[in-house]
Amino acid sequence: MKQVQKKISLHIQTEKNIFRFFLGFLVVTILLYMTFINLSIVAAAQKDQLEVSLSTVGSHVATLEAQYFSKIESITLKGGSSLGLSFAQEDPVFVTRNPDVLQVLTLRSF
Repeated sequence: MKQVQKKISLHIQTEKNIFRFFLGFLVVTILLYMTFINLSIVAAAQKDQLEVSLSTVGSHVATLEAQYFSKIESITLKGGSSLGLSFAQEDPVFVTRNPDVLQVLTLRSF
């Protein structure tokens, strides 16, 4: 009789352990689900904020471009000469590299 009671007690204890395991697994799963939902909401909010920021920057750039083009149109030959600017009479001189000479500059001194 005592062996039967031990087996029944052991069986009940095993069932309790299995129930606790599945209950703990369910709790962990629910917590992870809530965490992922929260992260999704935060990501969506950040995306909306980024879109607003992008729109603001785009309109600011458009305003700066409009100002730039209006200032370019306001530059005249007469205005440039009043500032002391003049046309270059000669072709500009460009620096050319002689391919026969190769010098390497380093921070080390030998």
